[in-house]
Amino acid sequence: MEYEERRNLAEIIETADLDMMSVFHEQLVEWLKYYMVVGGMPEAVGIFADTYPGVDFKRITQVQEDILQGYRGDFSKYADSMPRGLSLRLAQVWDSIPSQLARENKKFLYGAVRSGGRGKDFELAIQRLLDSSIALKVTRVTAPEYPLKSFDDVDAFKLYASDIGLLRSMNDASPESILDGDSVFGSAKGAFAEQLVCQELAAYGFEPRYWTNANSTNELDFLVQNDRYVIPIEVKSGINLHAKSLKVSIKRFGFQHPVRFSPLPPRKDGDIQDLPLYAVAALAHMTAA
Repeated sequence: MEYEERRNLAEIIETADLDMMSVFHEQLVEWLKYYMVVGGMPEAVGIFADTYPGVDFKRITQVQEDILQGYRGDFSKYADSMPRGLSLRLAQVWDSIPSQLARENKKFLYGAVRSGGRGKDFELAIQRLLDSSIALKVTRVTAPEYPLKSFDDVDAFKLYASDIGLLRSMNDASPESILDGDSVFGSAKGAFAEQLVCQELAAYGFEPRYWTNANSTNELDFLVQNDRYVIPIEVKSGINLHAKSLKVSIKRFGFQHPVRFSPLPPRKDGDIQDLPLYAVAALAHMTAA
């Protein structure tokens, strides 16, 4: 594919042209798969650009592993200037992110970092990761209502990596597991889909939250807002778009602009706006309107 063709595909996403997304959906999904593998770290992107179309995924993966090793080195480098044990807790929290996201309920569990772990053991480590911009935190709200910040439940949150390419390497997921076949995400599809949407929401300036009811039988994967209303977001990694939680929540809370991200082309399903996983830019356009 020539540069001009790639530029045209990028423009379709940047301008949120839903009609053209439908026309070029297969090509856009192929580029989405590349992004799942490469992520956005500059050196990894540089290798991709220099070696495309015969992409050197081995070098890209090595760069990602070097970055991850560099993070761990940074955790220990300043051990003497940190509170006692903090460097170890930084590594423990960071290394737990893939398994935390692999669970059906992705709420961050301190006990999954270390047996018997408690909030006071890891709060400072989590904040350091956030301050370093290598992790993203999504707080639960007690009610999916405007303004979201008024309903923050600071004790419940999900923790994501800042870059999907690094998460792939942390999971030891091969490039082939993502690039080959019809599945966009392979066996870790749920975690990768949410990771993608989360980091893209953050990149477009949103501060996403999530919501579950009291017994966690109903969940909205993400919630964002503009200056007027809340937008509930459901993320689907496969082509089965059954959305019980979203539809129940629409009836209960009267959402006017629900969105569902999936590997499928854009369409309307009743009140729900279906968007492809590569099209978070379209949500940014919708909320600015």
